Amino acid sequence: MKLHEIKKGTRAVNPVPLRLATAPLLEPGVDWETADDGGTVIVGVRILTGEETSIALKEAQASVSKAGVPHWLATHPLCQLHEMAQLVAVACVDNDSRDEPFFIGGAAEVLGDIAIGSDNIVYLAQQIEDWQSQVSPRGKEIGNEELFAAIVREAERPENAQETFFSRLRQKERTSCIHSMAVLLSSLLTSRSLTSLDSIPSSSTNTESSLATEPMPAPAPPPTTKKKRRKR
Repeated sequence: MKLHEIKKGTRAVNPVPLRLATAPLLEPGVDWETADDGGTVIVGVRILTGEETSIALKEAQASVSKAGVPHWLATHPLCQLHEMAQLVAVACVDNDSRDEPFFIGGAAEVLGDIAIGSDNIVYLAQQIEDWQSQVSPRGKEIGNEELFAAIVREAERPENAQETFFSRLRQKERTSCIHSMAVLLSSLLTSRSLTSLDSIPSSSTNTESSLATEPMPAPAPPPTTKKKRRKR
């Protein structure tokens, strides 16, 4: 069977809330995702094809070159910003029609419209990556045994050696692993702290308590010196 013989489905679109940068301030306790003051809109985030991703990356390289970065560097802040803007422009669609782009003006509108702002660009780019991870056939839950084994391998890996397991994970999977490892480390540190407190002898604790409650003796007055009388 060839690819063109396989029945194609429709492209998956995920509705996500977007709080505009020009939205009014909310009262404390009001959820911005469900606020009905007109400042929160729903944007459709769709899965990209390889061609769309390729075009977005080429456009990002061209635009960042015009912005003053002669050579593309993935860790450069301008390169990251322009790459996110291009991907956001092509991946965000009208949530009602799902065929029309949300940003009619493309990446230039993403970067220049005051209602978006840099924080929303990062937010939308993260939503795109998360949605891609959810619908990806490679997406799967990482069990505790697999995570523990990966942690052991990572601990035994030389610092400059190539890492494989964590580098293959998508952003959402890495975030989940980091959270799980943080929970494990927090539990370990808490148990060690309690063990340290339990190992302190009760006598020393009582002594410290009595010292803390006993009043300190008043300081002795400074010695007085007699003045010599002058001879006349």
